Amino acid sequence: AIQLPRAGTTQTHHGIDYIYNSLGYRTHETVKEHIVVCGCSHTEGVGLHYQDTWVCQLETQLDTQVVNIALAGSSADFVSQNLAQWCTKFTPLAVIAQWPNVFRAIHWKNSKSILVNSNANDELYRQKLLQGDEHFLLTFVKNVVYLDNICKLKNIPLIHIYFDSPGPEQALLEIQGITMHYDLKLAGKTWHFDSGATDGVHHSKWCHTQWIHRIRKLL
Repeated sequence: AIQLPRAGTTQTHHGIDYIYNSLGYRTHETVKEHIVVCGCSHTEGVGLHYQDTWVCQLETQLDTQVVNIALAGSSADFVSQNLAQWCTKFTPLAVIAQWPNVFRAIHWKNSKSILVNSNANDELYRQKLLQGDEHFLLTFVKNVVYLDNICKLKNIPLIHIYFDSPGPEQALLEIQGITMHYDLKLAGKTWHFDSGATDGVHHSKWCHTQWIHRIRKLL
């Protein structure tokens, strides 16, 4: 996995201790037979004690190690690259890719990566938005297709999930034969949200538990 600057540290925010392993993730230090997941703050579990996150709940319910290499604020580039690198070193039982919002990106400045989104004060990001959605849409689809192909080559089951409603990327993914599991606002096909995490922004343990019900069916 991509090594993060916060590797081997503990940080405390809103009463939550975030304990990071030697690569900088809220997950196990050593790996055995496992499922690997990656995503953004939904999957890292911002605002929740780790045992309350959907990743930890899934691990408990399946009695199988679940390795979590998610990063809050990440983009599709990060998720795709991180999981692809992981699968070149390991052969997990399954991969779960929780894809971040389409309109996120990685920019580089002085050889350092910067995660940017619609809240960022970033001129390049603003110019991309002005030029059209394609800068983000096509990059997103490219990353999903790339990871999908990597997993197919290694015969690793892969589940794509997206905690939002479908956008124009859905048709492009379907052309590639890829199924993305969206929030369709229908019974059994809805991701539940509130602001019940300790930071008052992210989602409660109850929401993560509801996500598990759906994810287990997909597995």
